[in-house]
Order: sequence, then C-alpha cells, then structure tokens
Amino acid sequence: MDKGLYGRRDRLIQEKRHDTYHERRKLPEPTMCSACGAVFIEGRWAWWEPAVNAHAIVCPACQRIKDNFHAGYLEIRGRFFGIHREEITNLIRNLEEQEKKHTPWKGSWLSQGKRTAPS
Repeated sequence: MDKGLYGRRDRLIQEKRHDTYHERRKLPEPTMCSACGAVFIEGRWAWWEPAVNAHAIVCPACQRIKDNFHAGYLEIRGRFFGIHREEITNLIRNLEEQEKKHTPWKGSWLSQGKRTAPS
C-alpha cells in the first residue's frame, strides 16, 4: 500500500513546551529564593536549609505569583459543590500542603469563593 511521498498525515504535531518562567541557563548551586526560601540544588527546587554561600534569586514560582500569572484555573460549581463546599475546600488545602512539602513551587491560589477573571 502506497502511503504517498510524506507518509502519514493524521498525526498530531507536538509543540515544544513554552514556559516563560523556565530558566534558560543552569543556575549555580546552591541558589536560594529570596522570597520563599526554597533552595535550588541538584537540578531542582526543594525545601532545604540554604548554604551560607548560596546565590540569591527569585524562583520561578514566586515570580509567577508576583506577576499574578497563574499556571491554571480550577472551577468547581454545581449543587454537589454547594452542599460539600467546606469538605472540598479542606481536601484541596490538605493536598496543597502535602505538595508544598515535596515540591515548593506547586500550590494553589484558593480564591475562597471569590470569582476572579483572568487578566
């Protein structure tokens, strides 16, 4: 069966990941975030005690928060949410705390029921 000159044409083309907050260069180790105190060591941000000679920068997560540029939004609504609002909010907060222990840059910006329009 002849597939033509260029093969299959039904594949999805994957874009390169574009993240303006991704560091384009390797950070010197150790580096500490001057805003939240996270330390960049062994190629990732973690909650460690900073070294005395650590370089200071603002980590990508703190820069994102400062710029008010969220990585995503979660909208929960409906009758079920209305009935179980407090329970769902507590589950989200607990998950946020667990994630912050392992990966400091992850977390949520809970608006506590306030509607915020993306800017």
